[in-house]
Amino acid sequence: MLQRYERDELAELKKFAKQELARQRYIDYLEYVHPGFKRNMLNEFLAIKMDELIAEGNKRYMIFCPPRIGKSHTVTKSLGAKFLMHQPDKEVMIVSCGTDLSTEF
Repeated sequence: MLQRYERDELAELKKFAKQELARQRYIDYLEYVHPGFKRNMLNEFLAIKMDELIAEGNKRYMIFCPPRIGKSHTVTKSLGAKFLMHQPDKEVMIVSCGTDLSTEF
């Protein structure tokens, strides 16, 4: 009985630890809200820059990468919610050059 309680307690602690990491670091947030998210060098780099943007709240970035590399999923779909969690008094604008992408999000 004690072992089951300890396992349940450890599982709960692990869940809270993941939530806390997701609050602190954007890359961990991506892994938390998108199960199956896979880290790569681009995602790591973008996450560092997005952490800076979230902390300072007054930067603007333009991201130019080849298609199908993950920038839309990493930034467009996820960043607005994370940014507003930390900067609720700010506003977010997502701009797209094509209607297909803008209606998908």
